[in-house]
Amino acid sequence: YPVKPGNSFRAIPNFAERFFQQQIEAQPDHLENYALLADCYLRNDKAIEGELVLRDALKLSPNCALFHYRLIEAYSRGEKYDEIATTWERLHNLDPQIPEVLTYRFYRFVENEQMEEAEAALNRLGELRPESREWFAAALNFYSQKRQVEKIIEISRQAYEKYPDSWDFAYMEATIAIQTTRSYQRAIEIYQDQLQKNYDATILATLAEAYLQDSNVPAWEETYQKMLALDPSAPGYYFQMARTYAALQNYDAAQQMLRKAIEICPNNSAYWAKLGEVLRASGGADQAR
Repeated sequence: YPVKPGNSFRAIPNFAERFFQQQIEAQPDHLENYALLADCYLRNDKAIEGELVLRDALKLSPNCALFHYRLIEAYSRGEKYDEIATTWERLHNLDPQIPEVLTYRFYRFVENEQMEEAEAALNRLGELRPESREWFAAALNFYSQKRQVEKIIEISRQAYEKYPDSWDFAYMEATIAIQTTRSYQRAIEIYQDQLQKNYDATILATLAEAYLQDSNVPAWEETYQKMLALDPSAPGYYFQMARTYAALQNYDAAQQMLRKAIEICPNNSAYWAKLGEVLRASGGADQAR
């Protein structure tokens, strides 16, 4: 549209933000409006505004765990890491049995190699939220640190059975299947099942790698073509295919993939270097120069 210098403009306020601002003005002692306004701000990535509203709420209710917990999200968005740690400690002082507090402290204990304290936090979390995703993830982390393979296998199987839609648990179960059976068949079945629930490039890439490790090159190629169908302008996919073709000494296919990657991203030196390497390996030394 034509530019008109000097024209005035008016910012259109977010209707939800304006609504809860008005609610706070009309009923300043109704704490739920502060929580909802802060949620609006944070959903729109307005970390500072969300933080200020939550601070106002804490002036009215300084011991409200909800407001402290939401402050952690505001601080995270604002990259205020010292404030995050301080707020977790405040939450712990308010109520050490809050599951999120237990989870946070568990991972800090593990990080500091305080395994007895970590186990106590894990057990208490299991009492409060038995068989929750958080507990399974923490338990797998704990027993991995302890190198207790039998417990890892047992808990991984339970987690996958309880949450078959979870990619994290599915990936862990597939990894264990590969290591214990020395076969990729079970892992491939798990990845294929995950794709029925969540058709995702990450899962496709993992499946493609499993096919390759299982020496099923046609299935690997087919899976990469599905990845390219999702994102045909991703040069990295072509580059990864080229590297694999080069390793298999299929230099014609490697050249083809590299030229497609270069067509999309012509200034990438790694792609040109790999193309030169492939040309030299295939006897095209003059072209490589």
